[in-house]
Amino acid sequence: MDKLGLFLCGWTGGPRRYGEKYGPIAIPPAHAHLPIIEVEKDARLACMQVALQEQDYPPAFKIYFLKQLTVPASHIVPVRQNRR
Repeated sequence: MDKLGLFLCGWTGGPRRYGEKYGPIAIPPAHAHLPIIEVEKDARLACMQVALQEQDYPPAFKIYFLKQLTVPASHIVPVRQNRR
């Protein structure tokens, strides 16, 4: 949770605390050890959608944020699928 929180902080334009604590990140290689396929990517995004629904954010932000999360999530899937 710490890594995700720090990553999202910097990714959304806040302080780049992830890099300060853990060093630089390249999203696909950082997730290459995880067996993420399209179905799992979609399940993770669905979980994020539920988490966003529980927050008191404006609806437009929730839609925008989930759409933005789809970009790095989509970059993770091919890493594993190409190695199989």
